[in-house]
Order: sequence, then C-alpha cells, then structure tokens
Amino acid sequence: MSNPAAGLTQKNLDYYDKEASTYALDPFKLHLARLISSTIITSPSLPSTTFTESSTRILDFTCGVGLLSQCLTSHAKEIEQGLEATDMRGVCADLLSLGKGEKPEPGVEKGSFDVVVCSMSYHHFHSISHATQVLTSYLKPSGYLIVADIARTPDTVRVFQRNEDIREVVSHVGGLEVEEVRRIMREAGLGGVVVDERLRFKIRVRGGGCKHTHGHGDGHSHGDGHKHGHKHEEKEKKDEGDGKDRCPEVPGDKGGQPMSIFIAIGQKQ
Repeated sequence: MSNPAAGLTQKNLDYYDKEASTYALDPFKLHLARLISSTIITSPSLPSTTFTESSTRILDFTCGVGLLSQCLTSHAKEIEQGLEATDMRGVCADLLSLGKGEKPEPGVEKGSFDVVVCSMSYHHFHSISHATQVLTSYLKPSGYLIVADIARTPDTVRVFQRNEDIREVVSHVGGLEVEEVRRIMREAGLGGVVVDERLRFKIRVRGGGCKHTHGHGDGHSHGDGHKHGHKHEEKEKKDEGDGKDRCPEVPGDKGGQPMSIFIAIGQKQ
C-alpha cells in the first residue's frame, strides 16, 4: 500500500528543488520573511528574553533556502536549519519520519531548543497534529513553538484550487483553520497558545502560478493564556519595532484575493 505522506514529501522535494535557484530572488519572499521575523521578535506574547544572541537555540524547521533564519541570526546564539548564528548549519533530514531513537545528526536532539519555528510549511504537511507533536518534542521545557502559515478562507481556497502546481504539493488547500491549529497545539502539550492574524496580503493567480502583490501588518491576537541550513556567512540586519511592515510594497497589481497569515505561539509545559 502506498504511503500518502511519503508521496507528498517527494512531490515537495521535487517541486522545491526546481524552485531553489530562484527562490531567494523573489522580492515577495524576501519581504515576507522579514515581516514574519519582525512580527515574531516583537510579539507581546513572548517574553523579551526569548531571543538573545548569547543563549537562544533555534530550530528553523523546513527552512528552505534560509530566508527566515538569516533574519533571526542577530537574535540567537545558534540556529539549526532542519545553527551558530555567525555560521548557520543546515541539516537535511525529515524529522517527521525518523524512527524511534533515530537522530538526524549530533546537535539536533530532542528537548534541546529554546525556540522551534516553522514558517509557511504547515499547510504542506500530511498531518499537522503529528508535525506539532514532533516539533514540540525538540523544545526544552518552557520553550516556544512558533508557526506562521496561511489562514484558510473561501478566497484562499479558490486561489489554491486554480493552481495545479500548488494542489500537487499541499495537503491543506487554501491554508489552515486557525481554531484547528490552536486545538492541535494544546493537544501537543503547549500552553498559553496565542494566534496573531496581523499579516494581510493580496494574492492573484496568473497563468500557472500565484502572484503575491502586496502586504502590511494589520492585525489582532486571539489567545488563551498569559503574556509575558547550508552556510550563510553574513548576518542580515533587520528593523526592530512594533511588528508593523517597514518594507516597501512588493511591486505588482493591487488587485487579487486577500490572504491572511497567522502567527501561532505556544509554550511547552
């Protein structure tokens, strides 16, 4: 019997292998990575001591070409993609499929990270419940899982359904239901779960692909708790502020369907 999760993983590998050489050249993807990192760093749901250059270990799961990791380097001691901030280290391993007792390589042990972040990948996973349980297991006690992804709406479903390439590599057409993400994070043993839906964009289908046009920070939070890769030789300096978008608008048509990106945060109990 075929394994649907394994088949989906291979389709994603094939698709993003083809995208890798030009992925980081897309101004929207650069813009989005900076905006997501700024929103995470300045989130009022995270203590100010969460990200420190002297001690924080971050696992950036499904890091792609490392755009988000580069934005976080000045806020961490070490970032594992899959790292020391001055010399990030990429790990090629499918953490969701490792057998009991298997490790991707030394330095990527369960219970060893202060923060695990997964950006714009959850909608690709066959089981977001399994993914959340596995990623939570890599956190230290009181560590934080941070998930950024597309909030599912009728508009995003229509956009996904019109794009054959996207339909082939995602499990959750149109993104994810925010309340389902919140429930799954709680079931994985995370407390103080907060979901911030402040990032909003326009997205338009053109030909075989999607065109993201522009975005801004404009949101609100829903919480149930308390507040409180390969090597990259250069750190990327980023603006710090109130989490609002300080980047120029991405060139393009102002039309298209609205898309909201949520940031979900939960603390390991």
